[in-house]
Amino acid sequence: MRHFRVHERCSSCGFRYMRDRDPAYFNGAMFVNYMMSAGLFVITFFVIIMAARPNVPWDAIAVVAPLVAIGAVVFLYPISKLIWLTADVMLRPVTQDELEDVGAARPAVARETPG
Repeated sequence: MRHFRVHERCSSCGFRYMRDRDPAYFNGAMFVNYMMSAGLFVITFFVIIMAARPNVPWDAIAVVAPLVAIGAVVFLYPISKLIWLTADVMLRPVTQDELEDVGAARPAVARETPG
């Protein structure tokens, strides 16, 4: 699925997204994903309870809440990777090695010289 794959490099600047050779580089993104999904779930849960009280539809919540929680985890996964990569770039600025193969990432464009 395209939703879960990450390109190797940015098509514009050649930045390598997998900054470490470790295949578990995006494990931190899974933690960020869990925190965002859990926070969204808790906020939504309390909003529904406050809006529906005193007759809270517990049966409907018991069926719909797990489905929404799973959907949030899947939907927020690419966003969590972006947040994880942003935090990593803030803590470890981009080095020249990560931008070294820019020419290999983009095909060269022939330019006409005025003459």
